[in-house]
Amino acid sequence: MQHENLTQEVYDLILRRSCTFGQAVSSLDIDNTDLLPVTENLLAESRIIEIESKNGKYYRAV
Repeated sequence: MQHENLTQEVYDLILRRSCTFGQAVSSLDIDNTDLLPVTENLLAESRIIEIESKNGKYYRAV
């Protein structure tokens, strides 16, 4: 699947609902190595945050 703006797609996904890294990979049908720099950038820009829960780490839009 071709993604025109992966950063925006990831942010939109997390904005709709909090999700784990694995859920984002699966939902967007992308590779872990493609998602990692996107999530790191969104975290650095404070657009998303990580939340610890008993089920693991979730990303949530700020």
